[in-house]
Amino acid sequence: MRLFNKIVMGIGTAAVLLTSCTKNFEEINTNPNDPENVPTVSLALSGSRVLMDNIRDEWFAGRMVTPWVQYWAQVNYTEEDRFQYRENSNNSTFKALYGTVMDFERIIEIAEDPELSGAYSLAYGNPNNQIQAARIMKAWAFQLITDTYGPVPYSTYGSKEENPDFNALMAHEGVTNPDYVSQERIYADLLNELSEAVAAIDEGERVFDRNIIFERETAASWKKFGNSLRLRIAVQAQKQGVPGAAETIAELANGENLITSNDDNAAWFYDGSTLKGAPMYKAYFVNNRTDFAVAKPLIDLLKGKTSTNGTANPFADLTDPRLFRYAVSVNVDETHFRGGTVEDAQSLDPADYEGIPYGVPSEVAGAFAMSRVSMPGEPVLAADAAEIYIEAAEVYFLLSEINGFDQANYEAGVRASMERWGVESADIDAYIANLPAASEETVLTQKYIALYGQPHQAWSEYRRTGYPKHLIKKGDFTGANYLDGNAIIADAPMGDANDVFFAPLVDIDDLPARVNFAQEEELLNPAGYNQGKALIGEDHQSTTLWIFK
Repeated sequence: MRLFNKIVMGIGTAAVLLTSCTKNFEEINTNPNDPENVPTVSLALSGSRVLMDNIRDEWFAGRMVTPWVQYWAQVNYTEEDRFQYRENSNNSTFKALYGTVMDFERIIEIAEDPELSGAYSLAYGNPNNQIQAARIMKAWAFQLITDTYGPVPYSTYGSKEENPDFNALMAHEGVTNPDYVSQERIYADLLNELSEAVAAIDEGERVFDRNIIFERETAASWKKFGNSLRLRIAVQAQKQGVPGAAETIAELANGENLITSNDDNAAWFYDGSTLKGAPMYKAYFVNNRTDFAVAKPLIDLLKGKTSTNGTANPFADLTDPRLFRYAVSVNVDETHFRGGTVEDAQSLDPADYEGIPYGVPSEVAGAFAMSRVSMPGEPVLAADAAEIYIEAAEVYFLLSEINGFDQANYEAGVRASMERWGVESADIDAYIANLPAASEETVLTQKYIALYGQPHQAWSEYRRTGYPKHLIKKGDFTGANYLDGNAIIADAPMGDANDVFFAPLVDIDDLPARVNFAQEEELLNPAGYNQGKALIGEDHQSTTLWIFK
C-alpha cells in the first residue's frame, strides 16, 4: 500500500473533505478507525470545491488577476491593481494550488490500490473512470499553474516512467524538492494526458455515484469536459508547435463530443450557505470586504463606448444586455443585496451604470463614493453562484477561431454566454441581429466578455492574442481627474494637470506577463527554484512565458 503524506506541498484538506457539497450532496460515511483513507468521491468533492475557493477568492482573483484584466478595480487599496501584489498571498496561493491537486492525485492512488479500491473507490463509482476524471482535473489545474508562473513542479500519470523529473506530489516517495519543468514539456504532456484519459473513459459506467462538477453527471460529461479542455490547450499551444496540438484541433474542429450546451458546463455549484457559499459572496457578505467595483473599461465596453485609452469599441453604440447582470446601477448598494431588494432597486438605463476608473492611486479610488460606481451584479455575488471550469460559450469561440473566425460559432458563443447569465431571449436576438461580422477582434473581444468571472483564463487569452484592445496600459488615461480629495469620472482627458494616467508600481508596460515564483520556494526548494529561473530567464512579472511568445 502506498502511504499518503498529508503534508506534501501544503496539503491539509482532509479536515474539510466531508463538509464539501454539491446541490445533490449526501452524507458520506467514513471509518473513524481509518482516518487516513477517505472515499474517492470525498476527495473529488473537496478538490473541486477548494480549487475554486482558492482561485476565485478575494485574493488571487479579487486583488490580483480580476483587476489585471480590468473586470473589477479596488475601491480602497489599489497597489495590486497597479501590479504590486502581496508576496504572502502568492506564497499561500502556490501552496494551496498544489495541496488541492493532491486530492486528485490521491484519487488515482486509491483507485489503483488493491487494498483500498473496493472500500474507497468501487463503492462510490467506477475506479477506472475515477482515475480518468482525476487526470482531467489535474490537467485543468496544471494549465492554470503553468500559465501563472511558467516552469513549475509537474505531475503526470501516463508518462511518469519516461519523465522522472515530473515528480511533484511525490513526498510519499521521498521527493521533497521536486524539479521545475519547462512549459514546452508540460504542454505536450497535458495534451497527451487528456487524450489518454478521454479515450479510457467507459461511457457504460458511472464515474462517481453523485454529481461532482456537472448538474447531471455522466461519463459522457467527463469526456466532453476533457475534449473541451484539450481544445483550449491545443489552441493555446499551436503557435509554438507543441506536439499533438495541430492533431487535436483537426480532430475536434467539427464540434463533436465537446461542451456545446450550458447544460453540460463544467462548474462547481455552490450550495448557498453562509459557510459554503461562493468565494465572492463570502468576501462581500461574510467577511465584509466590499472592496471591489466593476471597472470602467468593462462598463464602457458593455455600453458601446470608446475606451479612455482612445481605442474604438468594436461594438460601438451597442448596449450589451449582460451589463445588467454583470453589474448593478450606481444606486444599488450593499443594503439592497442583504435585504434581497436588488431587482426592485436596479435601473435598466445604461446611463445609470458607471465603472470605477482602473489603475488609479489609492487616494483617488477612495474619493469615489460607492454610490457613484457600480458594484458587481447580483448573479456574480450570489451565495449559490456556479464557478466555471469551462463552458459552452468558450468552446464556441474556440471553434470560431479554428474555423477561420466563422460567423455561426461566433453567434452561438454570444448566445450561450447570454443564456447562461439569464438574459431574455428577445434581448439576445436583438443584440445578435446588430452584431458586427465575425473577425479576429470581434470574436476574441466577445470571448473576453464571456469570460467575466473567469479572470485567469481571460488573462491567458490576452497574453496569447493581445485582445481585447480597450484595456488601460502604462501612460493611458484612467478616466479620473483628481484634485484635493475631489475626483471626477471622465471619458476623455480634461486637459489639465489633474488628469490621472496609469502609472504601475512595477516596471511593466503591458499587463503582467506572469506572477513571480513564490518566495518561499527559494528557501524550501532552492534547487527547483534555480531550475525554474534558468528555464525562464528572469523571474520578473514582465518576463513573457514561452507559451505566449
